[in-house]
Amino acid sequence: MFEKTRFLEEQKDIPADSTIVGETWYRVNKDGSPDKRFVSNYKIPVVLYGSLHFKTASGVNEMYYISDATKAEHFVAQFNHYQSLVRRFK
Repeated sequence: MFEKTRFLEEQKDIPADSTIVGETWYRVNKDGSPDKRFVSNYKIPVVLYGSLHFKTASGVNEMYYISDATKAEHFVAQFNHYQSLVRRFK
């Protein structure tokens, strides 16, 4: 299963292939503006990741976050195509 996920990337090094879709503050007011009571309040980028969820009847249940959502979506499309080919030859 594939899903695009917005992720708050608090680490200093953002992956080069990720897409920044917005920003927020470490401390925010209810309206989304920065809370000026805190002197060391800093911006946090919001990036778009691809979320891959693999779940099987035998018990595999794993989720991966891929920094390039477009490549992750392409991978899932190709993986689903591969699965359909395998099912056809069973």
